Amino acid sequence: MPPNGTPGLMEGAVSDSAMMSAGYTPEDLVEFALVHRQPYFVPGAEGAWSYSNTGYVLMGQIIERITGKPLESVFEERIFGPLGMSHTFFWSDVPRPHFGLPRSYFAPPFEIDATGWNMSQGWAAGAVISTAHDMTLFVSALLEGRLFRDRSTFDVMQETVPTGSPVIPRYGLGLIEINPGLWGHGGQTLGFLSDTAYFPGENIAIVAWANSARSLSGTAAIAVSNILKSAGAIPE
Repeated sequence: MPPNGTPGLMEGAVSDSAMMSAGYTPEDLVEFALVHRQPYFVPGAEGAWSYSNTGYVLMGQIIERITGKPLESVFEERIFGPLGMSHTFFWSDVPRPHFGLPRSYFAPPFEIDATGWNMSQGWAAGAVISTAHDMTLFVSALLEGRLFRDRSTFDVMQETVPTGSPVIPRYGLGLIEINPGLWGHGGQTLGFLSDTAYFPGENIAIVAWANSARSLSGTAAIAVSNILKSAGAIPE
């Protein structure tokens, strides 16, 4: 939601079924942010941090400009294909029935059906369809540094700043430092929630998904972590 209180595109779709399935271009998403802009803080402000989907949309546009290719092609050529993520693809429209996705909901008591949410509203910030297995391949390769030609790129991603949030203690470039040495990232669309974490020393990945934007799946991931810790599989 923009700082000026205007409902964001996704927030508006919660109460407006027509907005739920509305399609947008990346330029539309950036334009919306510009029209409703009101900075949370000046650039470079000490100790200031805020998560922004628009930042990821801008990054997607930069990737397309540099490569001269659609973002979905870049993802397939550089990530999905090389890692063998055969059930993962970028989709910027309403998911088709033959994709076999479960019905999805915004939040308990599950009265808002978000199955028809148009993924173009997330674009580079959340328009990938995948499986838990494929996400395990991705988060493992990412946090082992296997996706980078230049290892220093990965080092820069791990340069974090404190966020002031207990849920996201420190944030890097597209990475959350959950605890020292434990990295991952989570996210939500209108109908799904995802959470990933990877323990590099132990080669153990945890991927949690739920077909509701607001759920207790994070609690389940913590429970699994505690079980692995009790078994001595991961460090304290």
